Amino acid sequence: MILKLLNSRYKPVFIFILLFPWVLTTLTRQSIDYGIFSDTTRGWLSGQIHLYDGQTEFYFAPYSILAFVPIVLIPPPFDQLVYTSIILAALIWATWTLTKPVPWWALGIGLATVYTALLVFNGQWDGMVLAALALGWIAVEKNNPWLLGLSLIGLGTKPTNIILPTLLLLYLVRNWSKINIIRLAIIPFLTVIVSGIIAGWNWPMIFINNYQNHPNPPNYVVVTPWTQTLYLRSYWEYLNQVGRIFFFILLIFAFYLLF
Repeated sequence: MILKLLNSRYKPVFIFILLFPWVLTTLTRQSIDYGIFSDTTRGWLSGQIHLYDGQTEFYFAPYSILAFVPIVLIPPPFDQLVYTSIILAALIWATWTLTKPVPWWALGIGLATVYTALLVFNGQWDGMVLAALALGWIAVEKNNPWLLGLSLIGLGTKPTNIILPTLLLLYLVRNWSKINIIRLAIIPFLTVIVSGIIAGWNWPMIFINNYQNHPNPPNYVVVTPWTQTLYLRSYWEYLNQVGRIFFFILLIFAFYLLF
């Protein structure tokens, strides 16, 4: 009876109910990442902040800030609720797209993890990046250059996370016609122009310098009801020679699997 209900037309409702308590907490708790995004966007709109001037921890590509403008116009705390709901919906859609066919109830249980909770509680952008990757996969399957262009600008909002996935998508379309490659490049090229208007034409250098001078301490602690975890800001700094050799072995193996 339960499985029949879960496989009915109410299955999206089931997943939403399963995950909604985490979204509901955003009405009473300020998310760390969204707080940075919203404060930066409001400061930029008012002319008080210039991106990458050291006043804010905004480490996304300049055009990314346009995605936050409609959200911050919503009165608090409902702006955060809308933002978190969008991120959660993107995460659900992307996971379903990249793993189907799986039962909806299995997808819901799979997403009901501590890591999903942390993503929602902290208001992280990663759900949208994953959705952009799923969109790129659909674009490759359908040979749609415009859709892949949209995917690339979604992936480019957080470039540090998507270098290998982006290379994979570009490798998969290596045999596309020249006209499709041109169509693919149009939308990302426009975002470069928009970024120059927003942050100045030297924004790539400022962006890289700003990211390298990240002000956060070497370590930070994430506390949940179940555990307390110490995360390193840069794992590379703490790897010894053997660890770095092992990293490169894994990287070579990853490229082997890719090709």
